[in-house]
Amino acid sequence: MTHPLAPKPNPCAQTLFLLVGEPQALAEPLRVLNGLAQQLASCRLAQLLHSWREQRPEAVLIQAPAEDAADAWQGLLDALRHLRELAAAEPLVLLLGQVTTARAEAFIQAGGDDLLPDAEEASLFRLRLSHHCSCLQRRQELVGYRALVAREEAVAQTVLASVVRDDLQQELSNLRWRLSPRALYNGDLILAAKSPMGKIYLLLGSFPGYGLAASIGVLPVAEIFYTMTAKGFGLVDILLEINQRLKALLPSEGFFAASLLEIDLEQGGGAIWNGGLSCMLLQRADGAAQRLGSQHTPLAILDNAQLGRGLEPFTLQQGDHLLLATGGRGQQPSEALPWPIALDGLAACLGPDLEQTLEQVSQHLRQRLGRDEISLLVLRMGARLARKPAGEREILRGGGSSTCWHYDILLDPDTLRNLDPRPMLTQLLVEVQGLQDHREQLYTLVAELFSNALEHGVLRLDSGLKSSPEGFAEYYQEREQRLEQVQQGFVRFSLDHQPSSDGGILSMEVEDSGPGFDYQNKGQGSLALDGLSGRGIGLIRKMAEDVVYFSPGNRVKITYPWTRNPGQAKG
Repeated sequence: MTHPLAPKPNPCAQTLFLLVGEPQALAEPLRVLNGLAQQLASCRLAQLLHSWREQRPEAVLIQAPAEDAADAWQGLLDALRHLRELAAAEPLVLLLGQVTTARAEAFIQAGGDDLLPDAEEASLFRLRLSHHCSCLQRRQELVGYRALVAREEAVAQTVLASVVRDDLQQELSNLRWRLSPRALYNGDLILAAKSPMGKIYLLLGSFPGYGLAASIGVLPVAEIFYTMTAKGFGLVDILLEINQRLKALLPSEGFFAASLLEIDLEQGGGAIWNGGLSCMLLQRADGAAQRLGSQHTPLAILDNAQLGRGLEPFTLQQGDHLLLATGGRGQQPSEALPWPIALDGLAACLGPDLEQTLEQVSQHLRQRLGRDEISLLVLRMGARLARKPAGEREILRGGGSSTCWHYDILLDPDTLRNLDPRPMLTQLLVEVQGLQDHREQLYTLVAELFSNALEHGVLRLDSGLKSSPEGFAEYYQEREQRLEQVQQGFVRFSLDHQPSSDGGILSMEVEDSGPGFDYQNKGQGSLALDGLSGRGIGLIRKMAEDVVYFSPGNRVKITYPWTRNPGQAKG
């Protein structure tokens, strides 16, 4: 830190001066400047433009012509106008000497910056010139800062454009979002992706700060979100990985206010984790409204062991609207927005046309909040989507050479609580055997087999609870409670692969510690695929070649043949 009594640096020392005028008239200014400036050049008025192009001085000092030299004065004004056409605001142009008021006004109007006294008044001349050099330095610093900001904005724009995918918005007519026009500056982020099971994963969040500083966390968040969603990881796994990465990456004062959602359009339900965002509204078709407030601390503040993991379930019925919004700048507590007031009257803005809904909601919030840094996401629930039967799905070609292998895994209660084996097992099948194009089908099989074993075997849940949207939410609340309390039980996977002439045969055997079920009556039917419950067995039978249950119904083996000829495979 500079001492307040320390000598101040000479602001003119690093400035390149160009003195313009006749040599005899410049003698005194050159003498005064020799003790003040280190970089000096001079030329006649006729050479001004040429000298500027050659030397690019920061300051041009023009000696005023004699009062009766009208032609010289007009030549000075013409040269100054041409200089401004070439150099715009640069360089600093000063007039030396005493002139009439009319000529002073003409000089300023032609593009001059100021008039300096005669160089004979050395003290005043130095003082005024030093002041102008200080201003010039600050202007140059500002130009450099603006250039830096422009580069940062370009980087931030590239980062934002590379991570915000629009494919899901194109695929689903009932999902629309709009990033704030200032998202580049205020750290807003919206991500959307579909899991292998067909569920919609959404992330809406905001980093504090502006520009590049606010976009530092965008890349890792997007990478984790898209990669883990594609592999089938659950919402909690994704948010814990994002939190851990951001905690290590961001400075101590950094954070990420965010909401993560999982939505099942087939069953009409979902769950939300909200850490720091205030505007989450579930507007029912019948007019009732439910606010989904922040339940947790924003990400990157707490360690994973301290971070709240609870998900708030909700149901969606036809005509319901789910609205998420952020006011930018990471929702700084000091800039708390009156969301309850802003949400009043919002129901009138919602309708079946989501583009129109986005526009009307945006206008409503801008008026109520008095700011335009608002990012929005709107989902409208239509009729429940039926899962496409497996026989109608495109059968994709497997890759890699067919090999013989076997794999066993046993999951105890602690492992079941802390590990979701579905993505891991699917990834194992994809990487070991090269079945990348069968990822969706394999994940569905693994997920259904595991869910049945865990929920109905180890946890002994009744799937009848899921017969209604309200029961669906209650079912998953009960699932979380029992999973936290269970002390005994297991789920065992046994995977086996045998090569065939044009592909291979994958066998999966799953056993749980439960009492089993009446598989001879319930397990043999091809159950409907469009209900809220009871779809698992029917779905497995649609996708697998053979499904065999073993007494007492707590062990099942399926066979999934694949071939390099898509027309010959089932699945």
